[in-house]
Amino acid sequence: MVLPCFDEEDDGVPPICLKSVLCPFNRSNPYLAQNKYVLMFGNIGWPYFDKNRRKYQGIAFVWTLVGFLFTIWGCLAVFNNVDLIRISYWGGGFSYETMRPPVDKDYAEIWIGLRAYYYTSCKFDNVTTTHDCETILEPWDLDDTPHWAGECPAACMETWFGAVTSCVPMIFAMIGAMNRMRFSADAPQQKILGCITDSFGAASLAFTLTAFRDRCFTVMEREPFQEPGFVGNTYSFYWYRGAGESPTP
Repeated sequence: MVLPCFDEEDDGVPPICLKSVLCPFNRSNPYLAQNKYVLMFGNIGWPYFDKNRRKYQGIAFVWTLVGFLFTIWGCLAVFNNVDLIRISYWGGGFSYETMRPPVDKDYAEIWIGLRAYYYTSCKFDNVTTTHDCETILEPWDLDDTPHWAGECPAACMETWFGAVTSCVPMIFAMIGAMNRMRFSADAPQQKILGCITDSFGAASLAFTLTAFRDRCFTVMEREPFQEPGFVGNTYSFYWYRGAGESPTP
């Protein structure tokens, strides 16, 4: 059995596109296949990469897949679920600097998701030598966010859509890379669509990360977090940019 990306008899044109020349993938499309400017753009490049397209388009596919998986990981923060927020949070505050919470004193932790935040405060009991923890999973609410300064709630609520839309173009980018591994399937419109989807995905993700940094993360570092009233403890937090920078394992 020949894998689709190695089957040179497959021209990559979906059957439905054979019925209409206006389909973007139809080889007779007057705008995306037979236009002279499109043909000129399709011929831009070095012959070496054309001859070794399977290798380099394969590398492009693998790296796009890796980026897609990391982006999906970040998108898990859109769910109002404690476990998912704790592994995919975009920002976090901890009252300790070590890799693990202290075992003999009070501590607090905050995990910031894109549609909710999760907060826990643990008080050490000297008698039982255990922690008594109180937690809260609070969806972002622009009308009721007394604990957050600046535009952090609004930024998170607006960021989740950008995070999700960053994933969709990467799917088409991977499909395009697979198609362009074959001489028979490569066409000017494949190159154009690949450039568009890759550029849109990169721009969308860059804008999303920048907006979160400027409107939420820098505010958390600059202004104090006011704890929910039911906790009653006071902590100084160390802020981190998500799971990749946090002290938690």
